[in-house]
Parts: sequence; structure tokens; C-alpha cells
Amino acid sequence: MQTVQSVQLALQIFLWLQGLFLFSVVWTIGGTISGDSRPKFDAFLRTLISGTDPNYPKPKTSKLTKSHVFPERGVECDASDAAKARG
Repeated sequence: MQTVQSVQLALQIFLWLQGLFLFSVVWTIGGTISGDSRPKFDAFLRTLISGTDPNYPKPKTSKLTKSHVFPERGVECDASDAAKARG
């Protein structure tokens, strides 16, 4: 039988891995596109992550909430500065 602590730890690890995946996507794709395409990539990725695109709904296994994803201002490539500011 799983304890509450082990369930919380599993969720925390799952969220951490999803966050690492998003970070990797942003820097792998976002780092290779030109400056003019970054706002388009930003809009596409935010729509995809939020699950608001009916063609690409958010997976039921996704546990990311608004507080787990990129800040709303700026483009996602700027989010590393926000993460550094939080510690």
C-alpha cells in the first residue's frame, strides 16, 4: 500500500520530468529558430500546453497547471530569466 508521502513524491517527480521535457523542447526548437519565428513558436507552444487547441487536446496524464508553465509575458525563451529570479 502506498503512503501519502510516496504518492506525493511520485507526483512531484512526474511534474519535474514534464517540466524538464518542456524546457528541452523550448531550447531545442526555440534555440534554433530565427528571432521572427520565436513569437509564433511561443504562441503555438502555449496553445499546445494549455490544451486549448481542439486538434491537439491536453493529455489526461498531464499534471501541469498554469503555475508550472512559462510566465505569460515575454516569449518562452525568456523564461530562464524568470526561473533564475525565483531561485
